[in-house]
Amino acid sequence: MSSPTPTGQLLSSDQGFDLRLVRELPVPVERAWEWLTDPELTEHWYGPWSGWAAEGHPIDVTLAFEEGAPTVQMVIRACQEPEHLRLVSEDEYGNWDLELSLRQHEKGSELTFVMHQVDPQGVGEIGPGWEYYLDQLVAAINGDPRPSWEDYFPAQQAYFQDQAPDSAEH
Repeated sequence: MSSPTPTGQLLSSDQGFDLRLVRELPVPVERAWEWLTDPELTEHWYGPWSGWAAEGHPIDVTLAFEEGAPTVQMVIRACQEPEHLRLVSEDEYGNWDLELSLRQHEKGSELTFVMHQVDPQGVGEIGPGWEYYLDQLVAAINGDPRPSWEDYFPAQQAYFQDQAPDSAEH
């Protein structure tokens, strides 16, 4: 099987760089929202979470598909059901500022995922990871087999690294 085609874009922003990925989901926005926020559904593509799901409050997310299944704390910065969710985390792996937006589409819904303030020198590792997780979300919704991490990394690393500006420019 050939590697999935990467789609993410590293975009310049006021805060540095954003990584943007878009996925078409074959379900209405309300159902897509459940896949993004219900811990019994997130466990199928990212990992379960626990805590009080309200703006300004932390939740503990278990990264079920990472080695050792570590748990990270994320703070809900914005939550406008069923269209917008923003989560922020700071840990030993770095700062994660994640924004997920849904809009109705003729064939279901469109998910726009943005990771803000991405270190462009690390996008070769970060980009394939988010491609994998978002494809895993689509597979879970469709009831398809999970994608294989080996099809994403290192196969997609160069695609993302090629989008990073030269470090000499900074």
